[in-house]
Amino acid sequence: MASYALCIQIASLSTITVGAKGEVTFRPGHYLYLGSARGQWTHRLARHFRADKKQRWHIDYILMAPGVELQQAWIGPDGLECSLAKAFLDQGAYVPHPGLGASDCRCPAHFLMWLDQAHKKAEILTRRECRPLALEELNQANSVLS
Repeated sequence: MASYALCIQIASLSTITVGAKGEVTFRPGHYLYLGSARGQWTHRLARHFRADKKQRWHIDYILMAPGVELQQAWIGPDGLECSLAKAFLDQGAYVPHPGLGASDCRCPAHFLMWLDQAHKKAEILTRRECRPLALEELNQANSVLS
């Protein structure tokens, strides 16, 4: 079990149909998705990087939209997604759409817009024992799923 952060870039103004939420408009910029994997975290993260997947969670709809790029993933101890959301919100991230990615908790959202302050993002994540996902780990997980 693990918590994770996905670093996402949306290239241009985009309106994306996000499941039952319907059409959601996103401004261009940097976003973070904070999630958890109750089982094999390598499989969950590999799934996020795959293009051929069933759309199940809010993040699936977003990641499969044109002009959206998943740039990096961080992995950390289980149970951090809510405290990470709070930490990023306290440091200037904001909620572009209330409830997005956080349908199973009381957080305002787990999908946040973040000014591209890579040093601050890394500081927040490493302070909570998170680390960037190594490319080898992702490749290994993808080979298991193929």
